[in-house]
Amino acid sequence: MKVGLSPLLSLVALPLVALAAVALAACAHSNPPQGVRTNPGTAPSGTGPSASGSGPSASGSGPSGRVGPPTPGSPCPSQTPLEPGAGAREAAVAAAEAAVPKRYPPHIDITGFKVADAYAADPSSGYGSIAYGLCGAAVGQRTWVVELSFPKMAPSVDLSAGQLFLSRFPDGWKVWFQYH
Repeated sequence: MKVGLSPLLSLVALPLVALAAVALAACAHSNPPQGVRTNPGTAPSGTGPSASGSGPSASGSGPSGRVGPPTPGSPCPSQTPLEPGAGAREAAVAAAEAAVPKRYPPHIDITGFKVADAYAADPSSGYGSIAYGLCGAAVGQRTWVVELSFPKMAPSVDLSAGQLFLSRFPDGWKVWFQYH
């Protein structure tokens, strides 16, 4: 009796396809696309306090755009950051440089690290859109992104670059999210 591989392959392939579909669904659930809010306590982009500082900054949720209590596992700050103010770039860079030794080792060799760029978060470009997508406009408008370079980790693109998200709070500039 001669048995072909076709029936055997179909018995193996069907469970593998089902397993792949389940894995894709789980991945999509835990990694929403950029621009999708993951913290239901935040207001959608375009609402809430403007960059001019109008509006309250107390905790809570609702249509006012105030930052509410973060959802479990959310990287968003638990309080609305203050306006960045004058000298924001320099202050964000200094806070990021101070945070690098605490945040990256031991898996990243930080020897000779450099700040590659620092800029105010923008909802439509760069890594800044992540701040708006994760935490809404109230936090996004008050966030600076500091991009880092770790030359000792080259040629790995993922390991040789880092991005820190910082905002000013009553007790100073703090990193509230690390993308890489």
